Amino acid sequence: MKPSAPTLGDLGFEAMVLSGCTPSRQIEALFREDRGLRAVVVEVRGDLCLLTRDQLDHKMTGRLGYGRALNARVTAEALVPCSTFSLPPSLDLRSAAAALLGRPEESRYQDVLVVPALGAPRVVPVSQVLEGLSDVFRHAALHDPLTGLANRLGLEESGHALLAGTTSARTAALYVDLDDFKVINNTFGHRAGDKVLTAFAARLEACTRPAAPGGCGHAAGQHEGKSRLGRIDPSQPASRFARQALIRRRLPQALASKAFSLHYQPLMDIPTGACAAVEALLRWQDPELGAVSPSEFIHMAEHTGLIHAVGRWVIDQACAQARLWAEAGTPRAVSVNISPLQLAAGNLVTVIHESLQRHGLPPSLLNIEITESAAITDLPSAVAQLRTLIGSGIGVALDDYGTAYSSLSLLRELPLTGLKLDKSFIDTIDTDPKSAVLVASVMASARALGLRTTAEGVERETQQEVLRDLGCDTAQGYLIARPLPPAELPDAWPVGTTAGSAAGTTADTAAVAQDPGR
Repeated sequence: MKPSAPTLGDLGFEAMVLSGCTPSRQIEALFREDRGLRAVVVEVRGDLCLLTRDQLDHKMTGRLGYGRALNARVTAEALVPCSTFSLPPSLDLRSAAAALLGRPEESRYQDVLVVPALGAPRVVPVSQVLEGLSDVFRHAALHDPLTGLANRLGLEESGHALLAGTTSARTAALYVDLDDFKVINNTFGHRAGDKVLTAFAARLEACTRPAAPGGCGHAAGQHEGKSRLGRIDPSQPASRFARQALIRRRLPQALASKAFSLHYQPLMDIPTGACAAVEALLRWQDPELGAVSPSEFIHMAEHTGLIHAVGRWVIDQACAQARLWAEAGTPRAVSVNISPLQLAAGNLVTVIHESLQRHGLPPSLLNIEITESAAITDLPSAVAQLRTLIGSGIGVALDDYGTAYSSLSLLRELPLTGLKLDKSFIDTIDTDPKSAVLVASVMASARALGLRTTAEGVERETQQEVLRDLGCDTAQGYLIARPLPPAELPDAWPVGTTAGSAAGTTADTAAVAQDPGR
């Protein structure tokens, strides 16, 4: 079942209500004695008005420094603004964010007064609304939007914790297929099919304990017919498990055998349509396995520690290619995705600077993107390294924002120059107004922090138009261009052309992505 959505009334704090006749000196004393007090509510002839600490300070220090003398004898009624922005407590956070974005720029980030029908008023900081939206992003990334059950990403995140449990309880994975479900969609329509799925999800949750997460996987016997149950036989592993074992065995040989390569996907600067850079995508072509997706081997490289060798190779190859483009008179900035495990090693600055020096590449032609494949375990060390890189002229962006470990607190704590919004939130931006509101709130937060924004997975012109209206800086996706080998890139997307004159596009970063298709 889907959890109840948080509302504005769940946030903030219960406000102190003062009479409009309260002397200004008494109000100053309240704020002076309680440094954590953000605001009070003043009742003026039956109306409630918000008086924040900043507003009081402005009144008392304004007018060429004579504000305190002029307002020493006034009452609270004279101190409150002419009008107060208030919202109902029942408002959901998406709607609240839309209302906040509609406020004038100078007051958009001021605290909000929430007035319930019964009970005391509340004061809600805008930062709490945006933080709550981050939780909405995270839940949407880890759960199916229709049924509310955990999706594959949710299973991957919680599965490790279940398998590592110290209790004697046993964990089982259940693969369920709905026979002839396609017939329901074709006969009664997709709305009827959606109702069947939600009803089935409710029944499934009703027969499981609260701590069992929903998910999906592959098991032996899943293609052996309908109306049957099957059990995984460890002596006969399914093809997926066999493939994973082979990937693990052949991964150390991939670097030595030169089986890795980098393809480059153009990005587009939305306001101008001009090409400034590309994103590098890691490819692995194995003689036994064939094409191996980064989603299949990146996590394994992190688990085995090979991510450090692979990461060094990627950085070096990206710098080498960027140097070739610069020498050819077609400079393109190249950005490399960095695993948090590379940050945890503590030598990232040295590795990057050595590669820049080896190829004679200016730092301005290299950017990095922090991927969310693993949590950042040593935040102070990561902050120090990223700050050093930014100081040397290298751009730093947070990739795939809205999934896995991303949050507004991470935006606040990490030194960054850019933000990339995950494809899952761009997919419906042109068809679902709520998705547009979510993206708009992220864009507003990024602009307030001075970050450039990039939208991943842009596949339709209508998506691009919405992003342009929202003020997004850069677009990336198959609408712009597919990833290409470096030898094919100049012909398909010459530097200096625009989206209207070539089948590709631009941006100011490029990255070694874990997803083969942006």
